Amino acid sequence: MQEAAQNYTDALFALKRVLRDGPKNAAVNLPPLPVLPASPASEPFADIFGFLGALISRIKKHKHYTEAIGQALNIIASQSPSLDPTTLQPVLSVDFQGGHPVLNWKSNGADALELEADHGVGSFSLLTIKMSPGFQDNTPLPSAGTAAIWKYRGICRIRDERVGHWSQVLEVVVKGV
Repeated sequence: MQEAAQNYTDALFALKRVLRDGPKNAAVNLPPLPVLPASPASEPFADIFGFLGALISRIKKHKHYTEAIGQALNIIASQSPSLDPTTLQPVLSVDFQGGHPVLNWKSNGADALELEADHGVGSFSLLTIKMSPGFQDNTPLPSAGTAAIWKYRGICRIRDERVGHWSQVLEVVVKGV
């Protein structure tokens, strides 16, 4: 269900970009609603929050409980330094699936990552804006027996605004099959 919801969210985000940025003559279609699996017939954990709340209370009242134990069990938040958006710079890496590049990165506290690509034309253009790490570039591969260098770069986004610095350009060799 989470994957279907994420795909629907990505489709809505893409629709928003087309409405905002054009092209003006683009056909605009609402994305189809996600198809969710049927709910389970029974509710095996009807009061899971009550159960977990009581368990956490019991752990915290134990005489050997420490804050470090609470952080290790994720029942209290660990102290982390505050995020400075001006210093964010994503690091891109690549895998391949079916000959197509799959770009990966860590969120680093940003809401989304804006990805741009140069598919051999000499300039970058918007490829996607993703709210979760991982994107497969399904741009058609070069003709069979030939290779091309595709370049990618990304920048973090917080509250729909660019923040930080562009990543280093990632060059990827793709081959036609």
